[in-house]
Amino acid sequence: MKATANEIMGSLIYRTSQALNKNQQFIDGIKEYYYWLSLINENKLHLWHFPGTMQEISQVFKALGKDSINGSKLKFPAILSYQGIYQEHNFNPGITLIRYNLAIVAPVLSEWTTQKRESQVYKLVLRPIEEELIRQIELSSFFQKPTGRYPYSSAYIPTTGNTLNSIIRIQYGDFIDAIELPNFTLKALNNICTAKSNVITEESEKVTDEIKNLIK
Repeated sequence: MKATANEIMGSLIYRTSQALNKNQQFIDGIKEYYYWLSLINENKLHLWHFPGTMQEISQVFKALGKDSINGSKLKFPAILSYQGIYQEHNFNPGITLIRYNLAIVAPVLSEWTTQKRESQVYKLVLRPIEEELIRQIELSSFFQKPTGRYPYSSAYIPTTGNTLNSIIRIQYGDFIDAIELPNFTLKALNNICTAKSNVITEESEKVTDEIKNLIK
């Protein structure tokens, strides 16, 4: 395993974005979402990857929020990868366990009820991203294949309640809802060839390369 843990996740996020953009049902459905104009550009979804500590991610979000023209386009939807990332090297021969703490996030209006959040952000945006991310892991040749579906835990975090809303707004500059994926574990194969490792790195870089096209 030559690619870094952040590059591996970046590659998966790139593949998730590419697959969702080929899913016309998803693209049509997301246009019912209140914030869809900030998520779709030239009929294309941009799914961002923000690895870092909570403080680093917060600073990036606040900085992007100062750009009134492109800020929202460069923030949402996103998969946040909270650092650090833990790796277990003696799990099985030829396999490294990589443990992430992830959050899939998208903006909401502070006055939305739980029912409104479910029909808008979870149904149209967050859950489809979650499902496609898992599908890309199952399709990838970079990981040990699970028996049956890929096992993981998730927590749906609606930011209802004034106290939590205030905390989220202060931390990220926006009201957001999330699907958290705690202790999200990948069983990465160690014998990935250099060519495949380079593909992972290149795909990870493509996630941020798309920023250049949006701010021309």
